[in-house]
Amino acid sequence: YAERLVRTETNHFNNEADAMAYEEMGVNEYVFVAVLDSRTSPMCQDHDNQVYKYKDREVGVNYPPLHPNCRSTTRGYLGKEAEKMVVWGKQY
Repeated sequence: YAERLVRTETNHFNNEADAMAYEEMGVNEYVFVAVLDSRTSPMCQDHDNQVYKYKDREVGVNYPPLHPNCRSTTRGYLGKEAEKMVVWGKQY
């Protein structure tokens, strides 16, 4: 039980620190990022790559951790243009 509690609370602390940093920088939205593997919960899979406003974030609803042992995180959303990915010189 202790290990689960520490893991979940550490995830919560890290995500809250990220939210504070992005909000300080003026980033108003975030992308939910689930760790996608065989252990990923259905609820985290459903939120993966969804964009939300920081003002609407609710821990356990649309902001991680969503459940005990949750490994999901977030990243700031900078808009469609900034989200274009360049890999090996090609834009996707």
